[in-house]
Amino acid sequence: MIDLLFVMLGGALGSGLRYGVTLLTDLISPLSSHNWVATLIVNVVGSFLIGYLSAYAHGHCPSSRWFRPFFIVGLCGGFTTFSTFAMDLYGQYSRGAMVTMVLYLVSSVVLSLLALLAGIWAASRTR
Repeated sequence: MIDLLFVMLGGALGSGLRYGVTLLTDLISPLSSHNWVATLIVNVVGSFLIGYLSAYAHGHCPSSRWFRPFFIVGLCGGFTTFSTFAMDLYGQYSRGAMVTMVLYLVSSVVLSLLALLAGIWAASRTR
């Protein structure tokens, strides 16, 4: 039951951070009317974090009861968002922005995977 509390606390923090990134991109990005910019940022950064934290936990605190539920499931799960990604794709499709939709789809998947691998690599350097 304590694991659920850690997941909920991490998820609340991750969701708040995701909303903060959305507010920040609204302030600085001329593309802010297209929310996919914030979603791309959080999914790529979140992929790096989940890769880094997973590899870090494996090497530094494999027996920690709270690390994985709080950081990986809660924080990273609350920070990243596949459902918003899917909705963004649909929005681009419905506006007829097919080129943007395909670029967003491919760049999200490729950059998130590369970020995950970079996170794993970075954590392996801290051992």
